[in-house]
Amino acid sequence: MSSRVRPVDLIDDGFIDIARLSAGCSCGELSLIDGKPRMATIRCLEESHFITLSREDYAAALIEIENKKKAAQVNFVKNIPIFSKLTRTFLTRLSHFFKPLNCTKDYFLYREGDPADRVFIVKEGEFVVSKKLITDTSESNNIQDILENP
Repeated sequence: MSSRVRPVDLIDDGFIDIARLSAGCSCGELSLIDGKPRMATIRCLEESHFITLSREDYAAALIEIENKKKAAQVNFVKNIPIFSKLTRTFLTRLSHFFKPLNCTKDYFLYREGDPADRVFIVKEGEFVVSKKLITDTSESNNIQDILENP
């Protein structure tokens, strides 16, 4: 079930309503993906009109969506200077190894001293790089002096 879902908690005939769907929503895709029986009952509350996709057509649509995502990812990476000299064919093969990572505000991607096991490519958002400042306290205790006179 997707967008424009309005949760409700009405109990009717031994069923509990878990969502009300309106125009633009979809249902039934999980059963097509995992091959398991339907997990809920869908009942029209008013005269309704649907468009449907067969399992085969839905699978083809998912493949097409995935191919478009891969192409967009390759285009994005191709525009990064360190990857710009690589061919699209190579980047397409490499794209199978790209793993998405979504981070919340204040998430530490890694900390100074952590072992290096991957490179991070920022698709969206902003982050800060910081380094622990080690000073010789016998020379200066004033951080501003250190920053101004490296």
